[in-house]
Amino acid sequence: MAVIQSGTRLGRYEVNEFLGQGSLGPVFRAYDQTTGSVAIKVLQNLSEEAKVRFRARAARLTTLRHPNLVSVLDVGEYEGVLYLVLEYVPGGSLAARMRRATMSLQGVLYILRGVAAGLDHAHRSGFVHGDLTPAQVLLGPDDHPFVADVGLAPLRRDVPDASGRPASVPEYTAPELAAGGEPSAASDRYSFATLCYLMLTGRTPFSGQPYEVLSAQAHAEPPLPSRINSDLGQATDQVLLRGLAKEPAARWQTCVQMVEALEGSVQEDAQAPLLAVAARRRPLWPWAVGLLIVALAVAAAVLAYRAANSGPSVTLSTGVVQAGQQLLVSGSRLPAHQVGTIVLESDPIQIGSFQADRYGSFQQQVTIPASTTPGGHVISACYNGSCPASARLTVTAPPTPSPSPTPS
Repeated sequence: MAVIQSGTRLGRYEVNEFLGQGSLGPVFRAYDQTTGSVAIKVLQNLSEEAKVRFRARAARLTTLRHPNLVSVLDVGEYEGVLYLVLEYVPGGSLAARMRRATMSLQGVLYILRGVAAGLDHAHRSGFVHGDLTPAQVLLGPDDHPFVADVGLAPLRRDVPDASGRPASVPEYTAPELAAGGEPSAASDRYSFATLCYLMLTGRTPFSGQPYEVLSAQAHAEPPLPSRINSDLGQATDQVLLRGLAKEPAARWQTCVQMVEALEGSVQEDAQAPLLAVAARRRPLWPWAVGLLIVALAVAAAVLAYRAANSGPSVTLSTGVVQAGQQLLVSGSRLPAHQVGTIVLESDPIQIGSFQADRYGSFQQQVTIPASTTPGGHVISACYNGSCPASARLTVTAPPTPSPSPTPS
């Protein structure tokens, strides 16, 4: 089998310099007078069966375009060796950038926003990544992020490591992949949540020998991010831990949704100490007598409320919704980390899943089926064979389209 190396000519591309070694083979920089610099990814470790599958899907890779994805410009074969011609990103990887220097919070969020947008576009286009790590994020001018190797997950699964397992990085492997499942958009979102955790705390949720990490992915709870980085707080803990939920359906529904939640949570965490200081500085003695009276009344009310509301509860973002539309379901006072389903009991039908955080709370966007009968309904959070928390909802029919005028 031929070997592609510096000096090899691939059609109009002349291979120049070696850039690095990937799981599928070496990567080179090449040059063409029309295109300029490109990257050549050599797929030298593929079996004959994998080559057949790759040739069948190669054309689709060249159609995937997004400002935050490395574009596949062309595919080719040189004396039996397959290769990809890729958009050249000169700034190196996010992994190398993080080793060189720390980044500001705004810089971190900027990179995460771009990675999230690229991944979500790939998922909408029917592609998954399957091996997202900081090494797979390339940085262009001004740290503009590009996600590399989208759509190559089936090829990586054909190239085992020395232990016989498919080549992957355990720290970013979703629990369902560690158990032998196939890469999916949900497993990509777990890897993305791990990347967020790393960039905000300086470490991944789990570390150690590969078998230890994979076991922890399946069974252990990640350390609270705020215990690693004291600048973070409870709001950011909840966002990151939802992204790392063991149950795929309980994770954020898109990567962009998670970044938007992170932007809000880090701002909320930053304001909390300021509010606490302001409260401590406020003179309280003029209000002491009045507060004592109010406190006694509030205490009695709180005791009565807790007696009546000591169990799990569910609230809805709206009490009236059209069939086919979405609403936000929130749960509280559930067992910590409880996994369960969200059920439209009056039909009955499952419309979502959830995983509570360490405080027994969750939030999950659900869609009311378009076929739901208009009228009163009940949405419940169910687990362990029962549905202990419910909320009432009124479903209305979608507006009926006006009939088109009959031509006279």
